[in-house]
Amino acid sequence: MNNGKLTNRNIGVMLYDGLQMRNICLGNANKENSAKFVCRQTFAIWNKHNGLEWDQELIWDNNINKRMNKQSTYITAMSSRHSLMLEIEEYFHTNLFFRKITIHNNAKIEQDLRLFFQQDFDYSGTTFFSLGDRNLYHESQGRCILFNGVIDNKGISQYTTVQKDDLSVRNVLDVENGRLNFNPISTGKVKSAFSLEAKMLPYEIKHGFYWVAFGATIKEVNLLNNIIKNDPDWLISDFIENELIYKIKPMKQIRVE
Repeated sequence: MNNGKLTNRNIGVMLYDGLQMRNICLGNANKENSAKFVCRQTFAIWNKHNGLEWDQELIWDNNINKRMNKQSTYITAMSSRHSLMLEIEEYFHTNLFFRKITIHNNAKIEQDLRLFFQQDFDYSGTTFFSLGDRNLYHESQGRCILFNGVIDNKGISQYTTVQKDDLSVRNVLDVENGRLNFNPISTGKVKSAFSLEAKMLPYEIKHGFYWVAFGATIKEVNLLNNIIKNDPDWLISDFIENELIYKIKPMKQIRVE
């Protein structure tokens, strides 16, 4: 698959095979003084009968660059193991990066699906899960990143954080049982993961969302999180509207007080 880059005036994300994220940049990605995080994000699909399938194992549409502009992508992928088709749309909106995942269950049977999202940071920092807010945070270099998602009007189900130098933890995910170990906080060079879970009827279609909010403080990223959590489809509509009128007036900004 071809690589690509999503950018706006505030953040930049490099996309690699299977829509993995790397080189997340805060601020203007072309300026040397931008605060930078280096992160690899991967995702996987699991159910009890068919096991685990990572994004690299999916059959991806190879035309990502033909459908890409600087601030959005659209691509499809097939899962032969789980009899699924995925439509993935990605957008930037000021300090938000978000992904809409439309899941088509092409199987003749009901499926209990778990979507696992894993974040792998190369820079030292602190990663923690808030039990009250059900948000996952990563703090480093005076910046904060929030990770979250929703499917079937349900947020994060399972979560964990691990220190990459901890030799006692071989894998973040228990592949056989589709389980995370619910460790709420880790420091240093860390990995984190969470799941979104849904039951799909035969030939049913469902929409899920995964997003990343960037800011200087937890207060800032929580505000952005609440904006998208309340109505993610509105945010996509707002993005499309602003793309159409971009040459006429500047893109509308979400104010962070």
